[in-house]
Amino acid sequence: SEILWKCRNRPFMIVKMMGAVVAKFYGDDKKMAKKYGVTKDTTFFQSMTYTTAMSTERNVLEQTLSIYCDLLGACERIVLST
Repeated sequence: SEILWKCRNRPFMIVKMMGAVVAKFYGDDKKMAKKYGVTKDTTFFQSMTYTTAMSTERNVLEQTLSIYCDLLGACERIVLST
């Protein structure tokens, strides 16, 4: 929380922190396996289905973060121009 209070642009820092959480969660194979119920008995088709679901889910989150960045940038330009 100290980093957040010391930074100049808090909204962008929050988006960066949210991005780090997404990257950490989707980078942890054990958490992903637990979330989707992957076991040693998982078939090839099931694993491909899980992989597709994970990549789609992560893509949606990354697009949302990108939209947040665009909106925050637009708000910053409005504030600076008035």
